[in-house]
Amino acid sequence: MEFPEAPKADVPTRLLLKRLYEVISTIVPIGVAVLVTIIITIYHDELANYATYGYLGIFVACVAANSTVLLPAPSSGIVFAFGNVYPPFWVAVAGGLGATTGELVGYFAGWSGRRIVDRSEKAQRVKEWVKRYGELTIFIFAFLPLPLFDLVGGISGALRLNLFRFLIPTILGKILKMMTYAYAGAGLLPLLEPIIHGLMG
Repeated sequence: MEFPEAPKADVPTRLLLKRLYEVISTIVPIGVAVLVTIIITIYHDELANYATYGYLGIFVACVAANSTVLLPAPSSGIVFAFGNVYPPFWVAVAGGLGATTGELVGYFAGWSGRRIVDRSEKAQRVKEWVKRYGELTIFIFAFLPLPLFDLVGGISGALRLNLFRFLIPTILGKILKMMTYAYAGAGLLPLLEPIIHGLMG
C-alpha cells in the first residue's frame, strides 16, 4: 500500500518562513543583548570581585555565541556589558579569543565537507573574495559587525585555506572589534546605570 507524499510548502509559504526567520534572528539577539547588559549592570559590584572567573566566563560565552548555527548570538553584547566591569582591554582580548575559537566550528565543518556551502550569489561573491584576497577578506569580515563571518569560516574551510592563515586575521579582527564594544561599554554604561537601577526599582 502506497501512502501519499506529504505536500511540500509552496513558494509563498517558504518565503514567509524565510522572512520570519530573518526577523527572529534579528530581534532575539538584540533582546538577549539588552537583557545581559541589564543583568550585568545590576550585579556590577558582585561581578567585579570575581575577575578571574569573569574573564573565563566571557571567553566561554563568546565561544558558545560564535559557534551557534541556528541564531546569531550577542557576543558583542556580552563584551559591551563587561567592559564596564573589568578593564576593557582584557575584556576585548578574552572576548576576541573566545569568538575566534567559536568560529572554528564553521571552519572545520567546511573543511570536512559536513557543511554544504551556500550557493547563493552572496556566498559566491564572498568565496571569490576569499580566494582572491585571502587574509584581508577574513580580517575585514572579522572586524566589521556583519552576520556573515560564519559563512566566511565555512568557505575558508571548504577552500582548504591553511588554518593559521584563517586564525591570525580572525583573531586580529575579532579583538579589534571587541575593543570597540568593550570601550563603548566602559564609556556609556556608567551613564546608563542610574536609569537601569531606577527602572528596576
